[in-house]
Amino acid sequence: MARAEQEKAYAEAMKKYRDEQKKPESKRKSRKAICRDVVEKWKAMKKTVTVSADTLQQRLEGGRTCGQFNAEQNLWLSPEEEESVVAYCIELRNRGFPLNHSRLKFHIDMLLEARLQSNFPKGGVGKNWTE
Repeated sequence: MARAEQEKAYAEAMKKYRDEQKKPESKRKSRKAICRDVVEKWKAMKKTVTVSADTLQQRLEGGRTCGQFNAEQNLWLSPEEEESVVAYCIELRNRGFPLNHSRLKFHIDMLLEARLQSNFPKGGVGKNWTE
């Protein structure tokens, strides 16, 4: 929940910054002032967030959150492979043979080993990957 609130605070700061850019230069607030205003507003709602002016600038320039970066780096399956695996799971379930975690992991490991070959780790995707 805290991460979601943090992201909402940054989204609010980005909107405020963009709105400020529409004003004459002499009337604009700085990034730091905008960040302070957002933090104070959230504090008044009894919620603690941190909004850094540097991070705000990175986000305004198209930077990603840590969560987005980690999600992109840790993707094993392409979207097409994900759809294929889901269809396979549904098909097995409809036939009365639903996959458990270990069988799903085995299927994923085989799929990725075929695609990645020697670049795929020996242990596979990890024992908790399917949870």
